Amino acid sequence: MATTQTIKPTKKTSPKKKVSVPAPITKTQRTRHKFEGDTIKVVGDKIPVRENSRRSEIFSLFKDGMGVSEFISAARKLRGGAPDVQIALDKGYITLS
Repeated sequence: MATTQTIKPTKKTSPKKKVSVPAPITKTQRTRHKFEGDTIKVVGDKIPVRENSRRSEIFSLFKDGMGVSEFISAARKLRGGAPDVQIALDKGYITLS
């Protein structure tokens, strides 16, 4: 009598592959406008934009000796900001020192 061996089929399991998760991307603060100087000096006599417009209200906030960051925080209330400083510089209404 011959003996037979039964072999149990084994399930091949591979070790779990480790999935590499990239590090989260943190937002860096990007400076859109870089100004040469931080103190405003008004040099223009008349506001160089249309009267009774929102931008004329924003331009009326410019004062001699005012800091740029101080102006930007005041202009935010009127939906203004750094682009208004750049426009005023381009039109020659203010200078920065």
